[in-house]
Amino acid sequence: MSEATVGCPFSGRDGCLAIKDLEKRWGLTLVSFLPHGARERVKSLQEAMSAFSCFFPPPADPYLEFYAPEYLHCTHLTLTRSNAWGPVRGKDFVRPSHQLFELFDVIHQNSSRMKPLGVTLNHLRMSEDGVSIVLTGICSDDGSTDDRRMLLGSLNVELKTRFDVAMRPWDIDESKFHKLHCRIAFLKRPLATRPAFRESLEKLAGELRPISCTFETITLVHHRYRTLEPPHEGKFEFPLGRDLRAESSAATFASQIRMR
Repeated sequence: MSEATVGCPFSGRDGCLAIKDLEKRWGLTLVSFLPHGARERVKSLQEAMSAFSCFFPPPADPYLEFYAPEYLHCTHLTLTRSNAWGPVRGKDFVRPSHQLFELFDVIHQNSSRMKPLGVTLNHLRMSEDGVSIVLTGICSDDGSTDDRRMLLGSLNVELKTRFDVAMRPWDIDESKFHKLHCRIAFLKRPLATRPAFRESLEKLAGELRPISCTFETITLVHHRYRTLEPPHEGKFEFPLGRDLRAESSAATFASQIRMR
């Protein structure tokens, strides 16, 4: 059956992206989870989207999958792309003559010098592939912009010589280091009324009041799902501006990341 016949918004590739969101996909990602106040604001947006009942008349299965509040996040850096083979393995990720704990050192040398990051999410839109609904925004002050540029610039230089990383294009584009995005939902199946849905989404976006928040930590997540839905395979938190060297060791870092 052709795409024109069913009004499908997905190409074959995009359909695969939607499927990947719903199955186990392991990877390693550096993120900040949204604090409570921002989560509540996003939850209100999701409720407004779910009220687009004309697009999901009963008894049809739901088309949208919403992120639960506790795992809404902004991604800083994708270290390994998600895959369905299983947890990230140390021997595949760590380059010869290097150690996993160097990952702690590289991230910590930046996080311990950073102040809390101010962020403003002020745009709601569909992603370019037509599968996701995302909030986008920027660092909200000069200090946060400088700190995030320092973090990503340093990681781009330091990680690739020690680890087998697979960053995404925007992870290495310096012109985008001040920009952030938060994915809040994705389409689980083709939506025949996509133009009308997009129109309603654009109307909701036009009414959006900016969502401002402050990230106190960045978290390295060894995830089981692309959405970062818990439970995680492992994770390690880096409180911004805090020196963790006295309380962290190679053994404790490895035990929390749980890389095989």
